[in-house]
Amino acid sequence: MHGLPAAWGGERPPGWGLDVQERDDAVVIRADAPGFDADDFDIEIRGDNLVLSACQSEEKTQDEEGYQWQKRELYRSMPLPAHVDAEKIDAQYHNGVLSLKLPKSEHTKSRKIQVKS
Repeated sequence: MHGLPAAWGGERPPGWGLDVQERDDAVVIRADAPGFDADDFDIEIRGDNLVLSACQSEEKTQDEEGYQWQKRELYRSMPLPAHVDAEKIDAQYHNGVLSLKLPKSEHTKSRKIQVKS
């Protein structure tokens, strides 16, 4: 995770199993979030932060003592890497995994420099 903010590594918060990979053209985030629908997610750029949140609609379940309402919520805020083009972030949710692709801005992408003799 070379070049990424310290907040993106280390301890994982409960409920979000995050995998962050830095590639030549983008930062890719995968978050384990089974049991949600794509509409349950709210992804925002707030200032210099990427905010991921999910709220599952309340469900009525029955146990031995009667009915209970259950609601699942997840939240994570992290600094947005300076080299990411925030206007082109793409998010998808499939099979319990939220995937975000944060493309790098053109001037920060890796490029090979040819050595001339």
